[in-house]
Amino acid sequence: MNLTDIVQHLRSTTSRENFDAWVSVNLAELTDFFCTLSKEELLELKFDNDFYFGEFTRSSVFIEFEQARNHSEPFDAFLFLLAVVAEKLAEHFGLVGTIDHLLSYLPESSVKYRLKALSQSQNVDDIQADYINFFPQILNLLQKAENLEEESHTQKLVDFLVYYFQKAENKLTARNYLAELEKLKEDFSNEANIRQFHFLAHVSIQELISGRYPHGLEIENLALAVLYPSPIMEGHFKYNINKPVLSHKDSEGILVLMGYDKMTVLNDILDRGKTKFDERYEGLEPRDKVLLYCYFNMKKHFFTSIAVFKKVWKSLHQIFTDKKYFPIFIDLGCGPLTSGLAMAELFQNETGGPLRIQYIGIDISEAMIEKANEFSQSDLFHTDSKFSFFKSWNDIPHEMLVEFAGKNNPFFLNASYLFANLSFDIVENLANFVSNLVSEFKNVHFIFQNPDRADRNESWHHFKKQLKFEEINSDKKVAHVAYKTSRATMREPGEEDVYYEILTLKV
Repeated sequence: MNLTDIVQHLRSTTSRENFDAWVSVNLAELTDFFCTLSKEELLELKFDNDFYFGEFTRSSVFIEFEQARNHSEPFDAFLFLLAVVAEKLAEHFGLVGTIDHLLSYLPESSVKYRLKALSQSQNVDDIQADYINFFPQILNLLQKAENLEEESHTQKLVDFLVYYFQKAENKLTARNYLAELEKLKEDFSNEANIRQFHFLAHVSIQELISGRYPHGLEIENLALAVLYPSPIMEGHFKYNINKPVLSHKDSEGILVLMGYDKMTVLNDILDRGKTKFDERYEGLEPRDKVLLYCYFNMKKHFFTSIAVFKKVWKSLHQIFTDKKYFPIFIDLGCGPLTSGLAMAELFQNETGGPLRIQYIGIDISEAMIEKANEFSQSDLFHTDSKFSFFKSWNDIPHEMLVEFAGKNNPFFLNASYLFANLSFDIVENLANFVSNLVSEFKNVHFIFQNPDRADRNESWHHFKKQLKFEEINSDKKVAHVAYKTSRATMREPGEEDVYYEILTLKV
């Protein structure tokens, strides 16, 4: 089902009876179509002008309905779907005409009263007074919306109130009406209001009023298909890693790399990831050791990072696509930017665009940071992205954190395959850094992954004991990841079981 199918049916149907029958048969597909389109897709389809005020209201089906006002269950169901679309768009782009037009035809329903609340919120003339004065009316409209349906629509009421407060906050702050903003906050958190309108107690609203980010992280236990790189990332694997390794003067196919066999590379040169990368190994320079690490380890860690990020993608999508925010990603033990690339790859795959991020990479190796700087130029990243690298988390300038945090930007601390190599002393130092970060800034989350082995995760559990947090994935903590580094390869996929935990840190 797509918009073309719907338009064609509106044009070819000559009677309401036939249209109602078509809606009844195709209601599930129509619901999937209208309810899953993003705001951007709806704008591209020109839903408001070309479809609603064009094809729909000019169709013989609608004209017959308007003349006779002959409601039917299928036709009302179609109107409800159009109202859901208008509601989705209106919070960002107005659509006052569409809302008011729909309201004149919609039967009593939750969406009708939600649209009335939206319409009221868009009639603000006196910024200083109206956001406060309209609030009781809006709460009553939302309560009617909640009472009219058997199904729960609380989340939609909450989403609207988050929108209403953020819009009011921006307008009032811009005019320096700070006393009025505090009054509105009091109305949102007033105990009597919360008792009467229970949806005000929702954590998203109260977190927002208290200054925390309104979108918490939520886990999705998705089944993971075999992962493949995008063309951009496959190009990085080929030209930034494989080619310089395989074309090295001492390499012989894939059996001898830069003069050494695989087991020598893994066990002696890389010391299973624990080597001091800035020290030479016989004839190999630090940058050569980093290349060998990328060849054998980075690709696997890249795909396990994608798998972990996919588990919270729904939340990450809300956060990274909200233009009000510029997320900060502090990558502890960043290596050659592995997790940063993974986040950008997932964002590219899911949205079709480059990732805008404030990235702080921490690695003790200058050679690793040099490679990370190289990968930071990838087309996977938006040109507005900011990259900074340090050898210790203690080296991050406080003024940089303050600048990056801005008013309410969320922090993501990432640790990929780091804790297996940390002593308890270093872990305690890191815990102190994180505790200070959480005490000063808002919305701090921690994403951890490591091999699925108890002996490699002792430092992690020691680290957690020193922090307060909400555990997001308390039920499932191991993901099985299958991946191919090229779509053309005929070899079987690589596989890895990764242990992961996702935390929202608390003061």
